[in-house]
Amino acid sequence: MGGQPVTTETTPAGQQAAPAIEDVLALSPLQAGLFSLSEMAGDGLDVYSMQFVVEISGPLDAGLLQRSVGAVLQRHPNLRVSLWDQGVPHPVQVVPSAVTVPWRQVAVALEEFDDLALAERTRRFDLRRGPALRVVLAELPDGRYRMLLTAHHILMDGWAVALFFRDLLGVYSAGGTADGLPPVRLYRNYIAWLAQQDHDAALAEWARYLDGVAPLLIGTPGTPIVEPVRTRRTVDAAETDRILGWARRNGLTPAAVVQYAWSVVLGRLADTDDVVFGTTVSGRPQSLPGAGEMVGLFINTVPVRADLRAESTVLQGITALQRSSAQMRERGFLGLADVARAAGSPNLFDTLFVYENAPIGSATEPVTAADGTRFLPLAMESLAHYPLTVVAYETAGELVVMTEAVVEALGAIDPAHVVDRVISVLGQLPDAAELAVDTLDVLLDHEKAWAAEPAGGRALPSGTTAIGLFVDQVQATPDAVALVADDGTWTYRELHQWALSRAADLRDAGVRRGSVIGLAPRRSGRSVAGTLGAMLAGAAYVPIDVAMPAARVENLLAQSNAHVVLADAEDPELFGDRVVLTDWTVREQVSPIPTAVEPADAAYLIFTSGSTGEPKGVVGTQGALASYARDHRDR
Repeated sequence: MGGQPVTTETTPAGQQAAPAIEDVLALSPLQAGLFSLSEMAGDGLDVYSMQFVVEISGPLDAGLLQRSVGAVLQRHPNLRVSLWDQGVPHPVQVVPSAVTVPWRQVAVALEEFDDLALAERTRRFDLRRGPALRVVLAELPDGRYRMLLTAHHILMDGWAVALFFRDLLGVYSAGGTADGLPPVRLYRNYIAWLAQQDHDAALAEWARYLDGVAPLLIGTPGTPIVEPVRTRRTVDAAETDRILGWARRNGLTPAAVVQYAWSVVLGRLADTDDVVFGTTVSGRPQSLPGAGEMVGLFINTVPVRADLRAESTVLQGITALQRSSAQMRERGFLGLADVARAAGSPNLFDTLFVYENAPIGSATEPVTAADGTRFLPLAMESLAHYPLTVVAYETAGELVVMTEAVVEALGAIDPAHVVDRVISVLGQLPDAAELAVDTLDVLLDHEKAWAAEPAGGRALPSGTTAIGLFVDQVQATPDAVALVADDGTWTYRELHQWALSRAADLRDAGVRRGSVIGLAPRRSGRSVAGTLGAMLAGAAYVPIDVAMPAARVENLLAQSNAHVVLADAEDPELFGDRVVLTDWTVREQVSPIPTAVEPADAAYLIFTSGSTGEPKGVVGTQGALASYARDHRDR
């Protein structure tokens, strides 16, 4: 194909006879996951389209550049693939003997370029009709060009893009031929390596590593419909040198210290000491000859567990995290779905941490070809589907910390504050090295100032309860909006009636003052109605996340002595022989239940993470909850 030009317009599919099949490959674990996510997105946004932007100046031969792209795809067969999932046990990638590279050449004003790049990045690939790669050569008014290489992540990772660009420049400088390049290292060798690994032993190790950890999900479930929003902060050179210099003197990698800082922040956000999140590993095995020179997708997403209470000091905690992460990295070739099943939960986490090591020079430095044409890489865009991704990297002696966030899915969590908290914790690490993790402060300056202010309100009258405050508000403003959730909006009158309906159901099931019920609906208006219903019935509630392993769910309910559970209709089998109430309809006629609730009565039970043994329950009383709510309002 290297000598065959393609047209400067996108070539319509299906106008030529299908080429011969050269090879059929299994998918790597992440390729399988990305294919599933693409299918789930339907016709919506597929965030796993990545884009490489290169500015070109000088005597560019556009036709030669076009032929050079084709020659690179001919050199690396796995870049030509189409995916196939019909009539086979698992999806495969089919390598045709030749493809036509989608190529367009357009003229744009500089101010129009970003819109062009966004349009290319958000235009879906049909993974069943490869190649999942296209090029736009944009000519700017001043004679410069910008090349937009857009590819689905299923083809390449960031390291592979650098290798692709290196090969492209080599072919271009050689007049469109790859004959002078070193022998190619084929991606199929990696697929074969994967098949040779001991998957059962690796799964057993993951099950041991994740034993007892509860899923940590902070966002609203769903597929992103818009691109994640980026927030970036830079730590100046002097502070970067102070933090990372301390890390290196103690045998710690920059990735480990930033990962630990993120673990602390995530733990405080989720109120747990045993955190789990995803991270990206390079996936290029040292035991595979030439893996560093292969163009393809090697990275993988694996869980990281950080038990923040397992070590006595911050330094010991970071060291332990670095050690355990390195050990599990060797078992990072498994698919995330398989690892999650081994851990007993389909969804372990919805946040991702990525530490980007500096890419090889050809992807970051300007290069001049043999004919004097200068190629300057400008940007590489690559996003993830998680509600919150934390990214860190070093550049020019400075540490950059960034979030990519689906803001709509994060509720009250501010992505910019997440970045600021991570940087704040990083700055505390050197001085807190020999102290306990509890000494690390994740509050920002404005939050500390707010917390230091005296409450402006009056003390609550004797006998005030949290559920009493709610009932008083219902009587004061019955038609005001009380609750807005993904599944609806309710006034105080409507929410009260819904909660009374649940309280009546609970009383009918034998719940009385002092009882504890399990509250297990997914995050929604039902969660609030269930909470209030339990209190109106005189009971306390223990929140149950149905994504937790079954053994942990049973442990929490047993310790709480909860014999009745409010749950969603699809989950009754999770709670054994307990009474499970799944009817969330509002009763037309229901009277207030005359239950005397006192400030000392339990309102809820919250359990510790269990990172140092069996989870232990902490009781929040009606009076304490009422005081907290009033104090929060008055501040």
